[in-house]
Amino acid sequence: MNKAELAAAVAAKTGLSESDSLKALEAATEAIGESLEKNQKNQFDTVKKILKIIIEQ
Repeated sequence: MNKAELAAAVAAKTGLSESDSLKALEAATEAIGESLEKNQKNQFDTVKKILKIIIEQ
């Protein structure tokens, strides 16, 4: 699955437009990368929280 296909799948499940889904995925990817760079103790929980916030918008 490529980025466009993933954005389409997110759009279908959330009701967001494909454009907004793509923006959310890019933001999530950036946030995950930043979290990993900071080597946070609870990285997985942080990533889950970020994704939940993005999906609920």
